[in-house]
Amino acid sequence: MKKIIAILLSVLMVVSMVVVFAVPASAETIVVDGDLADDGWAADGWTTVTPDNGYWQTVPKTSDTLSYKYQLRSDDTKLYGAVIADCALVVGGNGAGTNVRLWIRTNDEATVYTHFYDINAAALDAKYNTKTDANSAAKIDGTSLNGVAVENEGKSYFEFSVDLSEFGGKTSFDYFMSVSNKVNENVCLFYPVVTEGADRKDNLPYNTWDAANDITVNTADIALKADVADEESSDSDVSVESANVALGKNYTGADAANATYTANLTDGEASDEEKYESIWFGLYYNSKATTPSVNAPDGVANIVIDLEDVYNLDEVKLHFWNANTSGIGAPASIAVSVSEDGDTYSDAIAVDPAVGDAPAWTAKELGEVSGRYVKFTITMAEGATWCFLNEIEVYGDVEVAAGDVSDVPSTPGKPNTPVKPGDASNSVVFVLIALIAMAGSAVVIKNRK
Repeated sequence: MKKIIAILLSVLMVVSMVVVFAVPASAETIVVDGDLADDGWAADGWTTVTPDNGYWQTVPKTSDTLSYKYQLRSDDTKLYGAVIADCALVVGGNGAGTNVRLWIRTNDEATVYTHFYDINAAALDAKYNTKTDANSAAKIDGTSLNGVAVENEGKSYFEFSVDLSEFGGKTSFDYFMSVSNKVNENVCLFYPVVTEGADRKDNLPYNTWDAANDITVNTADIALKADVADEESSDSDVSVESANVALGKNYTGADAANATYTANLTDGEASDEEKYESIWFGLYYNSKATTPSVNAPDGVANIVIDLEDVYNLDEVKLHFWNANTSGIGAPASIAVSVSEDGDTYSDAIAVDPAVGDAPAWTAKELGEVSGRYVKFTITMAEGATWCFLNEIEVYGDVEVAAGDVSDVPSTPGKPNTPVKPGDASNSVVFVLIALIAMAGSAVVIKNRK
């Protein structure tokens, strides 16, 4: 009997190991919303920068100082960045507030940077260098850069993403990181340390690139962990549900008209507060101004959301503040069209604007359409200089694996054959079944971490 028990336990251990190692790994994800709570940010992935291991662009003359930590991750299409700076968030662009800048070089022949990206509370800025041997920055039109800057408990939090293809970083790239903050003066702390003394040029890396001291990244080394398919799953394990597939996605055509009305349109936050604050995004057009428009030429704005994949789409929703006061007006018309390639769009579908003077949702069922890019054409009301909105939702079909709704493990069942006192063979069966049930429960728990 002892031999039987030993054999059965050995078999159980082998089966349990096979089952546990067959459990699919959970995918890591990042949503650019500024709270840095995503499981894609590695707990041990932060690099801490202080005046001891970084270097000042200009050594502060006052008592101002700065330190921060950051990390970079990537998936198949995007580079993600996160920075936490030990300072209050000063609203303003580079040199005028708290600013994160990622310097990039993807051309080994270049003796200067090839791209840089600024993330701050006032605006986002994406530029490329038109030269390979000198500083000649030009704006990247239609940049994929998406970023958020928020303050929490006296610290500044930055989260951003940009397409790897935009700067040629699909495989690898070189970089420097810099964070600046202006209180009494503008202080800027670079990482890593570069060549000092006579070999260092002013305003590095504006005018030169220190290839000996930059950081070279193989994109695969910072890749997010993807789902590992469960070979034992079947179609019956997956259901199709409608979800807001625009949540956290990048969009273009909505550059901020000023530093106040800068709400993120896909962060899932649709505030109803009737306040002239950054909870709203402002579309602006003023035909009488010297510069009549920043983001709504001739009173028409085109906002395009990249869903990052093709979906069967069924509904769109938009949240506006139809104030009809202080130059703010409800949109005169809204239209939506979709595209799979970003070039050829479907016929426009009209969306009826909401009525009234309060914040309100408007929605439109799309019928049977599919696409990756969703374009919203918003025409401002005649005579209005502002149109306020703060959220756009796009609903599409997504696959949901069975069991994702609940984290409660299965309850082990009772053995079919009652156990009689003193029946050794049945006792072995009972122990074996109980252990298998316990192993199954452990597998379920591991599967849902």
